[in-house]
Formats: sequence, C-alpha cells, structure tokens
Amino acid sequence: MTLKKREPMLEERSNTAPGQPTVKELLDLYNMRHIGPDTKVHGVIGNPIGHSNSPFLYNAAFRSTSFNGIYLPLLVDNVSNFITTYSSPDFAGYSYSIPHKEGGPKCCDEVDPHPVVQHLDLVNTTSVGMKPRIDETPVSKEALKHYSLVFDAVYTPKLTRLLREAQESGATIVYGTQMFINQAFVQFEMFTGLPAPKQLIRDVLARNT
Repeated sequence: MTLKKREPMLEERSNTAPGQPTVKELLDLYNMRHIGPDTKVHGVIGNPIGHSNSPFLYNAAFRSTSFNGIYLPLLVDNVSNFITTYSSPDFAGYSYSIPHKEGGPKCCDEVDPHPVVQHLDLVNTTSVGMKPRIDETPVSKEALKHYSLVFDAVYTPKLTRLLREAQESGATIVYGTQMFINQAFVQFEMFTGLPAPKQLIRDVLARNT
C-alpha cells in the first residue's frame, strides 16, 4: 500500500487568532520551510505594527538573494525592555517604527548623526494621517503657508492630507514612500552585506501600498 503525503490546508485569516499568521503567510511570506538554526531574525518594532509593509519587502528581498534571514512585525510597548530581553546574536537587526523613532536609537551603541532634518522645513514622524485616519493632519493648512518643503513619514496613504494641503499651499512635498524605499536599500545592505535588489524592493512596495 502506498501512502500519499497530504499537504496542509491553507486556512484563511478568519480561522486564526488575532495577530496570528495564516499557514499561507508562514509558507509564502515568512518562508517557513527554509528556517533553520542558522536563520538570522530581523524585524520592525512598533505599536501599532499591522500596517507595516516591511515584512513583505524584506522577506521578498531575502528570498531573492538567497539570504538566510527572516523579517517579522514586532508589536512592542517598551522598546528598551524588548532590546534587553531579546539580545541573542540570532536577532541580527531591527527597524524602528512609530512610536519608537526617538526611543529606539537610545538603545543603540552607536547612532549615525546624519543631519537630514536640518534640510527640511517641516517633518511629520507621527502616525497622524495614517490609514484609517486619513482625514487627520498634524498641522493646519493655514500654518503650511510658512513652509517651503514638507516631508511626511506616513506612506499609507501615499498622498496624506498634510502633503496634499502643503502642495496646495505651494510647498515642495516629499512622500513617505520615498523615505521608505531609500532606507530599505540601506538597511538591507546593513542586514545582509549584499547589494540591495532595488527594483524588487520598488515592485513589492508598489504592490502593497
């Protein structure tokens, strides 16, 4: 008698607990079949974190370059406690998202003092205006007339209310997607030591925004 191996059913998200990945996500997104003892763990730290496109982007990039790594969404309240607890060499790299943009770097041994903000008039690094609260803005349209260059780190949606009203007020705008893509190039190379697959990163972000 020959026994045929039965493939697991790919359940829909509705059949999993909140925050728990589906079987399909484990196999297709997180590449579970190839995770082993030498797999390096990376992730994006934030709260909320369900909106982040980083897992789609980095896991696809890791897979395309045959890099033995995984990238996870990490829902974290206290970033200092998290970094202290998860300090194993298996945890190879993190990205910081809202609200840990300031607290995260304080946990680093070294911080690159790149003076990007010095060249910008107005920067929004909060979650104000992010889906689903797309009608919100951190700055009134009246105040925007005093700024010539406005950057919004929010990238879902691409054109936030802040950027739309800044554009209407005559300012030059910088989309959050531009920051996201360029920081992904740099972070991927820091994580892996490999050249970033730039077109793949652009394509993945385009599909998921």
